[in-house]
Formats: sequence, structure tokens, C-alpha cells
Amino acid sequence: MEKELKVIKALGQETRFRIVHILVKSGRGLCICEIMDALKKPEYDVSRSLNILKNAGLIKSTRKGKVKLFEIRSETEFENNTKRMFKNINPEKGSVLKRDLELLEKRLKLRINDCCVVTYQKEK
Repeated sequence: MEKELKVIKALGQETRFRIVHILVKSGRGLCICEIMDALKKPEYDVSRSLNILKNAGLIKSTRKGKVKLFEIRSETEFENNTKRMFKNINPEKGSVLKRDLELLEKRLKLRINDCCVVTYQKEK
């Protein structure tokens, strides 16, 4: 029960909830710059949130060359149920979650050979 409580507490903050949402909906590993662009959040905020989610056991990271990719863990029934809950979220048009997905989709088009090759895109 301790692990489950850690996960629930980790999801109780908006940025972390949004990160898990885009990781689940994308169905792939994302690098920190892609997450920053999708959420329009600074690196320290996203990095801190990723650390908390990782310590709660909800996400894992892997290296692909020089890039660290973050993805949802799905090894236990609880993790799969959490993932399923996020998959079933249908954000309304104009909502923050919908905007996150739209920005992520736009950002993922910059990948080359399914690899992140661009750093954080500052708004102009």
C-alpha cells in the first residue's frame, strides 16, 4: 500500500499530473525538452517533477544515445490501472490537457528517425 500512496501523492500536483498524461497519451518515451515544450514549463520545474514521479515508481528513464527518455512504468497491475485511467481521459477542447497534447504533437514532428534532436523551443 505504501507504493500506491506514493503514486497518488505524486499525482496530486498539476505539473506531475500533466507529465503523466502526455507520457501515457504519447505511448512513447519523451525527453525533458519535449516535455518542457508541451507543458510550457521551465527545466527546473519539469526536472523536479520527473524526479518525484520516478521516486514514486510511476515512470522510468532510459538512455538513447545522449538523450534520456522518460516513460510510464507498466510492470504491475497497479501501474497498468494507473496508465489505463490516464488513457481514458478525454480532455475538452481548449483545456490545458488538450493544449499539452497539441503542443506535444507539434514538438514530436521535429524528431528525426524518432529521436529528439532539438532542445527546448523558446517562444518568440
